[in-house]
Amino acid sequence: MDGHLTADHYEVAALDLAKKGNYPLAFVQMATALSSNPLDTKRLRIADSWLTSHADALMNLSEHADFFGVIALRARLHAHRRQVSQALALLLQVVAFRPDVPYLAWLGAWQDLAWGECNLDEVGPSLAAFVQALGPSISATPGRRVNAQHASVLVRQLLSAHRGHEQLTVLGITLLRRLDEEEAALKMAVSQFEAVPSWRIAVTAANAYRGAGRLDEALSYYQRAVQLEPQHVTTYLDLGDLHVTQRRYDKALEAYSAALQLEPANLWARAAGCITLARWKPTPESQREARAWENHEQIGQRLRALFELEVR
Repeated sequence: MDGHLTADHYEVAALDLAKKGNYPLAFVQMATALSSNPLDTKRLRIADSWLTSHADALMNLSEHADFFGVIALRARLHAHRRQVSQALALLLQVVAFRPDVPYLAWLGAWQDLAWGECNLDEVGPSLAAFVQALGPSISATPGRRVNAQHASVLVRQLLSAHRGHEQLTVLGITLLRRLDEEEAALKMAVSQFEAVPSWRIAVTAANAYRGAGRLDEALSYYQRAVQLEPQHVTTYLDLGDLHVTQRRYDKALEAYSAALQLEPANLWARAAGCITLARWKPTPESQREARAWENHEQIGQRLRALFELEVR
């Protein structure tokens, strides 16, 4: 919102512009009014009536065409026309940009659309971008949680038409974890791994177990990931970090050393390996090097968090 203007001001301006026949700008003003609350039934009813009678004014709009509120209305127009892929791709682009505004609640009224006909090549990148933008902490922002809930339902619907799709499964597991549905996330990960074992699903399952505090199961899946794809540096880093939390310094050092063999310049492997060595076999020199890493400008805070965790 600009200055002291409220959603009501933008709604009034939109209605006035529509009376004058200026529907392009009327759409922009209504989109702005809806951007503070996309679930306002009165404004949605007005916008939908304009989408029915003046759709060209929205689709041919050049000025403000990149405003996320306008893009959301275009997604809504595609949904009215039952153009599933276009509707989802655009709406997911909007929430990837503004994950705090609950536009995905619109999906609740689009349940009759043929999700199975959706082009995953078109929708998948937008969905992945949204999940990444969502972030790990959503409980403090109601809009993020609403979007995550509807995205989780969407993923289940897409999976019913694209069973076993790995990327969708990973996104679904991630969304369940964001929603604190840890058991459902674990069940989904294990089921997918049993059906089609892969490095990516193994790591996803390991991360889910780790997030749930079930470290032995997490270790088992990280080890399976290494067996499936022994060239992924990140798996060894995860293994090393997990061993540190369990005070298995010898095993942690093995994991960090394996990561360094694959990627000698890896900063985390070098730093965490050095601190691990100082914990496992402390010497004045190793402890001095460890302290230097703990104060590293880029990763010092993360290192301190990891190595403080294991002494609690």
